[in-house]
Amino acid sequence: MKVIHLTDTLPGAHKKWGGAERVAEKTIDLAAKFGAENMVFCLKPDIWNKNYPFFVLRTMEERFGWRVASAIRSILPFDFLAYFETLKLLKKIKPDVVHLHNVSEISLAPILAAKRLKIKVALAVYDYWYFCPKRILIKKDGALCRDFHGIACQGCFEPKRLPRIENLFLPLRRKIFDYFLNKIDKFLTLSEASKNLLADYGISKDRIVVIPAPITPVFEKAISGDSKKIIFAAWLSPHKGLHIILEAMPEVLQSAPDAKLIVSANGGDAGYKQGIENLIKSLGMENNVLILAKKDADIGELIKEAALVVIPEQWENMSPVLMLEGALAGMPMVLSRVGGIPEFISDERFLAEHNNPTDWAKKILWIFQNQDEARRIMQEEIKPKVEKMLDADHLKGSIKNLYESK
Repeated sequence: MKVIHLTDTLPGAHKKWGGAERVAEKTIDLAAKFGAENMVFCLKPDIWNKNYPFFVLRTMEERFGWRVASAIRSILPFDFLAYFETLKLLKKIKPDVVHLHNVSEISLAPILAAKRLKIKVALAVYDYWYFCPKRILIKKDGALCRDFHGIACQGCFEPKRLPRIENLFLPLRRKIFDYFLNKIDKFLTLSEASKNLLADYGISKDRIVVIPAPITPVFEKAISGDSKKIIFAAWLSPHKGLHIILEAMPEVLQSAPDAKLIVSANGGDAGYKQGIENLIKSLGMENNVLILAKKDADIGELIKEAALVVIPEQWENMSPVLMLEGALAGMPMVLSRVGGIPEFISDERFLAEHNNPTDWAKKILWIFQNQDEARRIMQEEIKPKVEKMLDADHLKGSIKNLYESK
């Protein structure tokens, strides 16, 4: 079986990548284990260190520049250069399945190329770009959104590249994207919550397959001890919720004055970062918060010495990669009670109301005061559950069934 995987980037091959690209890479690896002949169509890599071939897709960005190309893709997800490049390659390779991962830069044009040649298309949903121009389904006031894209986006989404043109097309965005989505044979989501969200949008449940992210352990088992270190590792963006943890810290420090929040920043929004720095200063917590650039932070070492990891998602993240990695290491965590998170970790002692700093402080302090018990629960109850959900043989079979299904 020949499978073409389309993804903007991949870990190790491109400088810019995140959790979605990690999942894409692991999915490709699992497909190889049941005998799939994998090939990747992607943007130009910095280096290629994979054991499967790749083909570079040119995009409009080469001709018009990033600003214009990204503005066009936000309202019309069709890159004509990527379409013709894909069509030419598909005619030559003749794959059985085309599997799209994160392709917001390549665009959805390869869907039309594949369907023109009557090739099965699967789309992995790692965020909500297909239903929301902000990708995260959050309203301007921070509330979770179920209006999806359309007229409601005006006044919420603030385009920065070509605002007049983008705002003009916002009411039409759903019709435009639906033209592409209606041609998808199967949608792949990482959790039941994400499947239900797609169903709320109007996609038939029989077109949606839930396959958890095929993540494998990367951290050593959490060590015991009386630590007061809290780890946050994510993009510095509002939907990742670092501001909620900072607002919770004064209450934490009242009971645990030696607590320290260590932030591993994976890049993000410059304006938000400045706001975070201002918030730290206004709360007088310069000595209690340490911000490290991702390149300067060994997450594995930080986690071994920490009391807990915080994952304060402010959007309905279907399955944070760090959550899975932390669970597989038996690491105590506090996570937002949103999206697919409670499907993996349902113990209320580790879940907090996503936008309530007081609840976050309460849950963090419980772990500080019950560190041995928190580790025991994670290692003896939650870790085995997540290991079963991420069983490689089961996931391999699920991916194989996805590709072979009619």
